[in-house]
Amino acid sequence: MSRKLIFEAIVLLLIFASIWGIFTLFPIFPDKTVFNVSISAEEKLGKLMLDHILSNAEYRRVSIRELDSAVAVITKRINVAIGLTDYDYRVYVIENPDVNAFALPGAFILVTTSLISTCKSPEELAAVLAHEMAHIEKRHVVANVIKEFTLTLIMSDKAVLSEASRSLLSTAFDRRQEEEADRLSLEWLEKARINPRILGTFFRRLKDEEGTYDPRFTILSTHPHINSRIKAAFEYQPSENFSETKFNIDWKEIKNLLDSQHNQLSK
Repeated sequence: MSRKLIFEAIVLLLIFASIWGIFTLFPIFPDKTVFNVSISAEEKLGKLMLDHILSNAEYRRVSIRELDSAVAVITKRINVAIGLTDYDYRVYVIENPDVNAFALPGAFILVTTSLISTCKSPEELAAVLAHEMAHIEKRHVVANVIKEFTLTLIMSDKAVLSEASRSLLSTAFDRRQEEEADRLSLEWLEKARINPRILGTFFRRLKDEEGTYDPRFTILSTHPHINSRIKAAFEYQPSENFSETKFNIDWKEIKNLLDSQHNQLSK
């Protein structure tokens, strides 16, 4: 083989390796199967999963007027920051001992009472919600579901629906999905006049408190790679004219009402 052919072969090999490396390390396109799922079909799937989950006593819905109002105000601020979207976000509070939040297909989000009790401010809850909404906007949630189950089977077989719902509540997102959701949620928090670093503050506190091994912090296992994500949140630089606007919410009252209802139900 001539030197010219050898050189050309090496160049082609390097080009191929570079392209492969770029799309492996930075996969800018979602799972192609997601494009076959319409937003309408995703919403129907999410509603089925939501109804199934809420029918389980382990995830009983909690509705307190003041709490529902506070969650709606927080969600709306993030929604405005997102801008134009195909989704209609609905957030439900559920009674559960785990500190966690779950994004379902079709823009349904479940937030546990323990998560709200753990949040020290409405801004911390806003950071968690922004992150979950980013997973939905980037279609990570529906992509993860249809990797394991076909859409038709989930919507037609109750056993498969149950398994898919269980899997969704316990499966972690991969590193690329988490980093992508973090980047987007930090941008939204800034637009919503919420200090983006609050996301890092929240996760760092949970990580520090987990040092005593609190098994309730399932959010740390379903949202892995915490150290790098905390670092990225603290390194995020808002624009020079950024100013924070606190929520006009009596967070202490919200948590007291939640604790009061919990105590009544425990009797």
